[in-house]
Amino acid sequence: IFVLDLGTGRSRPLMGQGPDRSSDQGPEWSPDAQQIVFFSDRSEDVQLFVVNADGSGVVQLTNRPGTNFYPAWSPSGQQIAFSSDSDGDFELIVMNADGSETRQVTDNDEVDLYPLWSVDGERIVFLGGGRDDLRMTSIKADGSEKRRLDSSDLWFDWID
Repeated sequence: IFVLDLGTGRSRPLMGQGPDRSSDQGPEWSPDAQQIVFFSDRSEDVQLFVVNADGSGVVQLTNRPGTNFYPAWSPSGQQIAFSSDSDGDFELIVMNADGSETRQVTDNDEVDLYPLWSVDGERIVFLGGGRDDLRMTSIKADGSEKRRLDSSDLWFDWID
């Protein structure tokens, strides 16, 4: 993971290479720009990690079997949503930003990927469905009120 200085156009590695030339991916800045969450194969499975904006203090947040990836900070910075296949197919998981109080938000036989929080932090939009029929879906952060979105929904309202 590299950080680009927009003033100079120069990039620098954020932190040292993980063990055994691991692959660090999917970085996302926290809302207060103090930390970056990312996923990596630094441990046995693909897990989520957080690092301070200066590259110090790498901490593993998850310890779930399988692949845990595509983290998204809530607008408040207090929670992180991500996709995990620890139950056999990809479901949405929400946890506190320190990795505590992990809870599964979806539970179905479909794949649920690429979470994105609504600006107010009440809902999560994601790609959900069968592997050949992924559609934008919305769910409350507590796992209730899941609904498929269609072209009549205003997508730009989800992005701040």
